[in-house]
Amino acid sequence: MVRIRYDIEKMKRIITDLCVLTGISMAFLDTERKQLFRYEKDGDFCTVMQRDPQKRALCRCSDDLILDQCFENKRFESHICHAGLFDAAMPIMKDGIFAGIVLMGRVRLADVGKASDGLYDALPEFREEQIKSLETLLPNVLFESAVFIEFDDRTAQISEYIKNNLTEPLSVNGICKKFLVSKNTLYEFFGEQFGMTVNEYITSVRLEQAKAMLCESKAPIYEIAERVGFDNHTYFCKLFKKKEGMTPGEFRKT
Repeated sequence: MVRIRYDIEKMKRIITDLCVLTGISMAFLDTERKQLFRYEKDGDFCTVMQRDPQKRALCRCSDDLILDQCFENKRFESHICHAGLFDAAMPIMKDGIFAGIVLMGRVRLADVGKASDGLYDALPEFREEQIKSLETLLPNVLFESAVFIEFDDRTAQISEYIKNNLTEPLSVNGICKKFLVSKNTLYEFFGEQFGMTVNEYITSVRLEQAKAMLCESKAPIYEIAERVGFDNHTYFCKLFKKKEGMTPGEFRKT
């Protein structure tokens, strides 16, 4: 059994400090889309605009759209909302498991123009590189100490085995032999516990390890690919870009 535990007080401090520092508004939702904490400014452009029920409904539709995309794809999603502001949804992955979403917005993009007023102009303006930095920091640094994955004994054993043997040619047959289970049992187990196939979980863990190494070391990208179990550097880069929306080199630069 997999259980996701949140340190709500620590999460509140992290989100509040980040929002005060950047001016961005932010909310954290769990895997059931329940809002655990939200920080936003009163009296800003969006607050005033949403006093109109029709505009408030448009804002809700905009949030629902980007959340739907993020929940389905499990990757960073962003768009320009009906009011011309930048909105984004960021999945939080921990130990290869989807653990929640950070919804952020109420900022202007530097290269997006709009007929403005005083409240609109008072909103913080972000550049593309700042957005990419948030995309890197949020799941890999800021929430590392606020989100925890707790496994039962068998889940923990299999997960730990995979993490400790990433450079090995991990396979369904090998895991079945190691833990004395049938293929059908293993497939059912991963579907129930992780919501993905065995190979999808292995790939997810490898990519999460690669992201951490890109942040923490100066090792060449091809070496990091090898150290997390990818023999083909080109294939690693292709998978990484598909999941993260940027190449490993671009990810490291942020």
